[in-house]
Amino acid sequence: MARPAASLPEAATAPPGGAAATQDVPPLRASAPEAAPLAAAPPRPAVPRLQQAALRGEVERVRALLDAGAAADARDARGRTALLALVLQGDGRPDQVEVARLLLEAGADPNAADADGVTPLQHARRRGQDELARLIEAHGGR
Repeated sequence: MARPAASLPEAATAPPGGAAATQDVPPLRASAPEAAPLAAAPPRPAVPRLQQAALRGEVERVRALLDAGAAADARDARGRTALLALVLQGDGRPDQVEVARLLLEAGADPNAADADGVTPLQHARRRGQDELARLIEAHGGR
């Protein structure tokens, strides 16, 4: 007489050959128990709120943050100021030019260079952001 089929959970967990086959089989172990657990993806560099608002061209938010005491020259984890990031990642839109003006009037260093020593003015010229370049130059940018 045929043996009835095992229920689904038993069938899913039973090794080939039935229960007797497990007597000499050691329990499964991780292949490298000493290895550290998988790490999460590395965190993204923190970006100050002022820099985020500057990049979006949020003139009123930038003004409010500066009025509340945000440092115009605060640097992100990559060492970039809001002005430098604006030139590098922006496109010279009128709202971004206004944000740059606010930053410069609040004391942002127009010569705060990137890790390669390139200043906001040099980046603006290379990227064809003429209005930003004139503004930075007018505030002492080199």
